[in-house]
Amino acid sequence: MIQHTDQQSSSSGGAITRRQILYAYSLLKDYINEYIYILNLEDDTCTISEKILEQFELPGTEFGNAAVEFMRLMHPDDRGRYLKVLNMIRNGKKTETTFECRWTNKNGRRVLVSDKARLMPDENGKNVLLMGAISVQEPDSGRMIDKLTGLPTFEQCRKDFETKRKADRKVSGFILKIDIDNLSALNERLGLDIGDSVIKIVAACGTRACPEQMAVYRDDDEFIFLNLVGGNGIEGRKIYSDIKHYISEEEQKIAYKVIFSISGGIIGFLDEDVSYETVIQKLNYSMHSSKSGGRNTLTMFSASEYGKHLRKLEIQEQLRLSVRNEFEGFELHYQPVVNAAALHGTKDDTRHPDVVGAEALLRWRHPTFGLLGAGDIIPILEEYGLIVPLGRWILLTAFTQCRMWNEYKPDFRMSVNLSYIQIEKSDLLLDVQMALEKSRVNPQNIVLEITESGYIDTDEMRNLLDALDKLHIKIDIDDFGTGYSNMRYLQHMHINTLKLDYSIIHKAVTYERNNMVIVEYISRMAHELGMDVCMEGIENVEDIQKLMGMKPDRYQGYLFGKPMDARAFVDANLSNMLTAGSTVQPLPDADPAALETVQA
Repeated sequence: MIQHTDQQSSSSGGAITRRQILYAYSLLKDYINEYIYILNLEDDTCTISEKILEQFELPGTEFGNAAVEFMRLMHPDDRGRYLKVLNMIRNGKKTETTFECRWTNKNGRRVLVSDKARLMPDENGKNVLLMGAISVQEPDSGRMIDKLTGLPTFEQCRKDFETKRKADRKVSGFILKIDIDNLSALNERLGLDIGDSVIKIVAACGTRACPEQMAVYRDDDEFIFLNLVGGNGIEGRKIYSDIKHYISEEEQKIAYKVIFSISGGIIGFLDEDVSYETVIQKLNYSMHSSKSGGRNTLTMFSASEYGKHLRKLEIQEQLRLSVRNEFEGFELHYQPVVNAAALHGTKDDTRHPDVVGAEALLRWRHPTFGLLGAGDIIPILEEYGLIVPLGRWILLTAFTQCRMWNEYKPDFRMSVNLSYIQIEKSDLLLDVQMALEKSRVNPQNIVLEITESGYIDTDEMRNLLDALDKLHIKIDIDDFGTGYSNMRYLQHMHINTLKLDYSIIHKAVTYERNNMVIVEYISRMAHELGMDVCMEGIENVEDIQKLMGMKPDRYQGYLFGKPMDARAFVDANLSNMLTAGSTVQPLPDADPAALETVQA
């Protein structure tokens, strides 16, 4: 519970205490309609005026777990906005706010609540107290107006949209939504008064740009322009352009003392029976696309792009569940790597190549989308940090599979790709050591592949590669020739193989003379530096005939096999190594049971 005190800390500069504030409120409560509260952001406790208990189910005038208690009263659609505002205040991005949302009262009726709050110091001078005033307005009592701009609120926009839709059973027109870019930074740098003046400028410019049949609404640093009389996206684009023009004029009037930009999204609809929530979700996606695309621009809603966005969100959520559920749905597929010296460029030679290793490639089975490749899932895994725990699973699974297949071919090598995020965010050396210990694989049969890029040539990476070299693990540079142009790192790093990317090999074998010269030069340079060369993307015998003069050490490509699961890989590449009477039992798949056996 909140401990009250009348003591004033010297560091607070004579700030009044919570008890004094509440005492003052008790004297004035019969003359004001708001409910005063003080929320402690450090311990999430709240003190609130007793009068609010007449309308709403709260634990009392003093209670803990305050954010949850307030959200329990809110409409589910408003809780996310509330948490966003609260986090911005906690992080110092806001010092005051006016927040409107819907609460359910004791009678089960939904009412509109306006919450105005300002950050203030506690008795010790720390800005951890949020002092606010909650006022209640019945949604049907009149227009809901934002006091700063005089514009109707977003809740009023919702009401207007749904009233029109229910009356006509459909809507036609468009909605334009704009957001003031980096308003929180302006508030922090120049003060809240400047931020309020910017909001007023946008409100005035938006109203000026709007035709009479349209309505403008405001919530925090966002504005909605609603057209339900059959307008189209072209009109919306013109309104956005006009707003920017009028803002530019206002900036000129104040001698450019404040400069800001706006980002927007727009969506149109024709004779559609669509809910306000659905429209706003799509509209928010378009506006955030403008934000992520560099700001100060307008994005028209695209159904195809939105479909990709929803697909990504669904994949993201399922990936989280898979990682948490012991990596259910993840698989490793394996593409053969063959001995180039054993090939002479004939079809007979390529039918039974000398498979010396495999590259482990991540796959994942989605319940709806089926088997997805690394290109679909790795960026999402990296973006949300899931690649770190999954990376440990990949190392252990691939290492264990290699040890099993070493029963057939003792010098068989397994290549595993490393993600930059995995290297940066995890203790990779420890993860590798643990995987080696649990799998009991010979480290000389393990190859770790890192992509050629700028992060290679750093002290941290050199130290990591030195440590891996001491473990006798080999390092290959993947996709060589497509990325980082400064190759001085090759002189002092323990690189085993340069893998020439498919794109450069494909150009070379299609008689692009310059690329053939580049491939020839890289191959000669690598060999002179004591490194091997692996050429990727080999698709036919003719490719080998064109490249064999450069004496590559290994080939990889669809000619020798596409990535396949462990059992298919054994059938295609290792089964012929089992001699008659061999006591080695096929263990093609490093499944959980096999992993437990190895660890035991």
